Amino acid sequence: MISDIHRERLIMKYKTNIFKRLIISSLLIISFSSCQNNSSASVIPSASPESESIEVSDSTEIKKQKIACLGDSITYGYALNNRDDVYVNLLSQEDYAQSVQNLGLGGTTIGNSHVDYYLARTFLRRYTQIEADTDIIIVFGGTNDYGSEKDQGVALGELFDTNQSTFYWAVEKLIDSIQSDYPEAKLIFATPLQRNDARWGYPSTSPINQYGSTLEEYRDAIAELCKLYELPVVDLYNLEGMRASDSTFDSLLVDGLHPNPEGQKKIEEAIDQVIREEINK
Repeated sequence: MISDIHRERLIMKYKTNIFKRLIISSLLIISFSSCQNNSSASVIPSASPESESIEVSDSTEIKKQKIACLGDSITYGYALNNRDDVYVNLLSQEDYAQSVQNLGLGGTTIGNSHVDYYLARTFLRRYTQIEADTDIIIVFGGTNDYGSEKDQGVALGELFDTNQSTFYWAVEKLIDSIQSDYPEAKLIFATPLQRNDARWGYPSTSPINQYGSTLEEYRDAIAELCKLYELPVVDLYNLEGMRASDSTFDSLLVDGLHPNPEGQKKIEEAIDQVIREEINK
């Protein structure tokens, strides 16, 4: 059960989203009416010769995208012999990419870690390093919030949590902050990968962290908040081939957590698919 205050906030958010939809619908109706009164359909102007662009459809062109990836050691490329194999670098080779900024830092959490070193380097503190004119922001984290070591992590909390030491609070705060500071950017979240917890100090069966929560619950928190804010999610937790139940699971991870080049490629392909969907909206 959520409190009356939490319920009121939820209702307000839904009302805001409904209001936005009404405005968008009205604008579409006006635009359609305008097109009907002209002899030819409106077309987005082509980019100037100085601007790089990609063709999205037969009649539409948009500029190439500046992308930022905010993450932890997986985004940094830890455990790779060649960091060129990290998914961030692979994204930079896609036809829509102008540049990709790698903001991966090992061991960091989205929420407020109780370890001083990581507390000063949380996603909430580092997101401001994203370049001002970024078009697409990818946030890929949560595994260290669940626990980078057996005695570390961030408590899960609950939806609309006001406790600033919880994961729910931190994810919602990060969404609000990025949308406020980068209003023109498309924001995409990626859920944490499944991992071989037996190699990281947790029980191999139904692992829970020191707060009594599973990694899947941290995945669910991201998915729940992104659904509320109508944000796209790359569900890497359920990525085919990289689930604990898949026969290829261990072969795509170096140490039970960090992907090898083949694993990084699967991550890039999943993120690339969602980016293309967002660009074409």
